[in-house]
Amino acid sequence: MNLISIEQAEFVLNRLRVKKPNEFSSHDFIEEYSLWRENDYIDWLNSYRGDGRVFWHVHQNIGTFLSAQEGRLTPRYHRIGRRDSENVHGNIDQPMWWEWVR
Repeated sequence: MNLISIEQAEFVLNRLRVKKPNEFSSHDFIEEYSLWRENDYIDWLNSYRGDGRVFWHVHQNIGTFLSAQEGRLTPRYHRIGRRDSENVHGNIDQPMWWEWVR
């Protein structure tokens, strides 16, 4: 299930490009999306209620979406690999990092 439209993703990417002019992580995208579309984000989390891995499912969907749309959305970005980043629970994991195409 993917609750992000192309238009929403491009809006978030444009906001991120201002805040993060060189590169961003999937975590950065998720944080920006959840700030802007809080109710949609909560509804998406609730769709996995009782699963035990609610955040993992939603965040994995977002990462998969970003990968699938690489080179198709504006502003354009490309993946540069995985690196450590703090997730919404304060734990360190290794999401995908993206660099803006100039």
